[in-house]
Amino acid sequence: MMFLKLYIPFVLLSTLFQCKPEIKEISNDKKAEIEVEKEMGLGLLSLTFNKPLKFYKNPTDSVVFDQLEFIKDSQSETKGRLLFISQTAFSPYRMHSGDSDTMAQDHINRGLVRFGPELLFRVLEKTDTYFKIIIDENTFETAYLKIDPNYALYTELSQVYANSCSNCPGSNYNPDFYIYETWENYFKRLQFITIKGLDIYTNPEGIILLERNNEDFLPFQVTELKGDWIKVKKAKLYASYFDDKINYNGWVRWKNNMDILVDITEQTYE
Repeated sequence: MMFLKLYIPFVLLSTLFQCKPEIKEISNDKKAEIEVEKEMGLGLLSLTFNKPLKFYKNPTDSVVFDQLEFIKDSQSETKGRLLFISQTAFSPYRMHSGDSDTMAQDHINRGLVRFGPELLFRVLEKTDTYFKIIIDENTFETAYLKIDPNYALYTELSQVYANSCSNCPGSNYNPDFYIYETWENYFKRLQFITIKGLDIYTNPEGIILLERNNEDFLPFQVTELKGDWIKVKKAKLYASYFDDKINYNGWVRWKNNMDILVDITEQTYE
């Protein structure tokens, strides 16, 4: 079986990139200034690309300091990709332009899918009126994104699919929406995680249930999250990878400060 890591933000499947923010070396003075922002945050924010995003330095500001526009690439070699246009050089948690038309056709010819664009921000604060997000993972620069009341606000990816039909009974279709997933909601809907090199505990900070194994491929599902810890169980679709005589259900440390310790697979394509 071949595993291809995929992400499904809206309708198209999108490639999953490294989930650990890339942290570049910065000066001690700059570190002191931004130390307060060095936190994993509440979760992840993605959204549709129909309208420009307006960013504010403060939640009460009425004047934007920058906006991010989304334009389809029309160049012959890269036609079909989504361009992210702004004055600021954004470096969020994940940003990818997706397939060009040529790349998409090649993927389809090989039995895959067209990989769509991706844009995810880490959320540090969320209220009824705004998100405080990290717009540069290298410097931890933040901005405020005011919540548009005309947008739908989903807290689980499944809500997107449930409301994706414009004329289906029970579907509250809205072409514009946010997907704000807490880390717990995000981990619970993953296809699986792998935990090579990590011990499994009876409970957070408890007794070791199963010592680390750096060799075996063991895919787990997440059932609960508490702080730095996640509760895991054997992924149903991959039971054959496990020894039936061993109890694998327990707790694993998923992060250490800013470092994500587990390997994440959002969706597989076989």
